[in-house]
Order: sequence, then structure tokens, then C-alpha cells
Amino acid sequence: MRAVVVGAGVVGLTSALELARDGARVRIVASERPERVVSSVAAALWLPYEVEPEERVTPWALRSLEVFRELAQDATTGVALCAGVDLDVDAFGASPPWMRALGVRDLRAEEIPAPFTVGRAFTVPIIETPVYLAWLERELAGFGVAIEPRTLAALADVEAEADLIVNCCGLGARELCSDDAVFPIQGQVVRVPSFGRDTWELFRLSDAEFGYIVPRSNDVVLGGTNVRGAEGRTPDANVTRDILRRCAARDERIPQEEPRDVAVGLRPGRTGVRLELEHLASGTPVVHCYGHGGAGVTLSIGCAEEVRTLARGT
Repeated sequence: MRAVVVGAGVVGLTSALELARDGARVRIVASERPERVVSSVAAALWLPYEVEPEERVTPWALRSLEVFRELAQDATTGVALCAGVDLDVDAFGASPPWMRALGVRDLRAEEIPAPFTVGRAFTVPIIETPVYLAWLERELAGFGVAIEPRTLAALADVEAEADLIVNCCGLGARELCSDDAVFPIQGQVVRVPSFGRDTWELFRLSDAEFGYIVPRSNDVVLGGTNVRGAEGRTPDANVTRDILRRCAARDERIPQEEPRDVAVGLRPGRTGVRLELEHLASGTPVVHCYGHGGAGVTLSIGCAEEVRTLARGT
């Protein structure tokens, strides 16, 4: 089978790898390299975030969790298991189904710092996206799969070259598929040099006052923002200062001087992930896989395996 995967984010690369492992002859067509897409900006802490519907998200997330735990045994993948805490000023709502797989422990009152009132501890994979995306590319290269820089006006542009098209174009689906359900969710992060921290933290003081601290091999990712509908990818200096202020209140070791790096990404939001098979007017099968919101990395493996299953049925 000749398969063309559109998009070189984490979902596109993972889908391409699943198809290549399954024996397909795969090409990747993308307007941007992996290091330029939103996947490279992600922290990326394994947690389903800003994504629906729950009944589909849960099995994708849990399958990805299983594989990421295995990948964490190989340092070259950029995946590591890391303990951390989730803190809030309000009582947590009902736990989502996927949380049962994490071995969550409720913090005792004396373990919860002011002004928070509840907290829970658990261990999840941290996927260091620059390292992990490069690992995916190396795995793909082993199957002779490369990324072709190319901007498509329509999926039909590649139908003559493919027995199957896999559409992982993320936010680009607004134009490529005329999908009005897709919208951007802007996120800004600050990356500072490592300062000895080895646990992650999520915290929420209000809907407008929240953040996270995620340590990686050579830096710590501080976040963040979650602005629905915002299109810009230029960092805002005021937002950078606010992120540093919020996170420094949680860890005084965080340097307040000029940060190493600031990045903005546009998460591909949608009313629900679109993962389904359809056919172009010519009859060429297309598997759509986009709209993962803030959980592209978290869901990538489970979704890619479903892409492979749908491809087998074409």
C-alpha cells in the first residue's frame, strides 16, 4: 500500500511509523518540519487536556500511556517517568476514567502548601518533544520514510500518488478540509536552564491563575497559557513575566533573569477529535486524524494504532 501522511507533528509521525511497521510504503508531506510545529512546543506531560470526547479519548490515552512507559526504558527516546503533584484551591471534580491507571495518592493535609486545599500525587511519562520527535524521525528513516516539504491546497493534490491518505494536518484542517469545528488554542511557555528540580507540578488558583513546572533533561518548562481563538505565535513579554511570577511563587529557585527560551504554539482544538475513514470523490480512502487539542502527544500512539486499523480495512 502506498500511504501519504499529511502533517509532520507527533500524530503524523507516529501514524506514519505505525503504517511503515505494518508494511506500507509511506511518504510524509508537510508544510513545516517537526521542530516548527506545535508538538515541539509541548512540555509534554502525559495528561489528556483540552480534548473530547472522553469515551474515545480514554482508550487512546491509556494505550499511549502503556507504550510510553515501555519507551521510558530507552533514554534515546526522550521519554522518562516522573513523579509530581497536582494542586488546587477547590475540590477536584469526579476523576476521569484514565486517572485510575496512574496510582493516584491524595496528599495529606500537612503535605498541601498554602493556599491550596487539595492535592494529589502520581507518576506519568514526560515526553521531551525535541528528543522524541527526532527519535520518531530516526525510526521512520529506518523504513526509508522521509518528510517532503510541501503545502497542499487540497487532499486531492496527492491522491494520484497514494492508495491511502492519512490526514494529520492539525490546525491546517480548517483550510484543507474546510472544517469550521477546528480552532486554535494558543499556549505560551518559558524554558529555563535546569536548576535541580526533578518533579513536576501542576497548580490552579483560579481559572485565570494556573501553571505548571515540568523538568526535562537540560531545562525546565514553565507554563502556561490557554487562550482559545488566539492566532498569534509571537511571544508576549508580559505573559512571559507573568508565567515566571506564578511559577517562582511555587519554586523560588526559578531564575527571574532573562529566560533561555520562550515559545508559543497553537494547539489544534476541535469540538471532538476527528478520527474516521472517508473517501474522496475519486474513491481514494482518507483516514482523518486531527483535532487533538492539548493532548496530541498524550493520545498519539493510541490514535496512530487506530489509524493503522482503519487503513487495514481499506
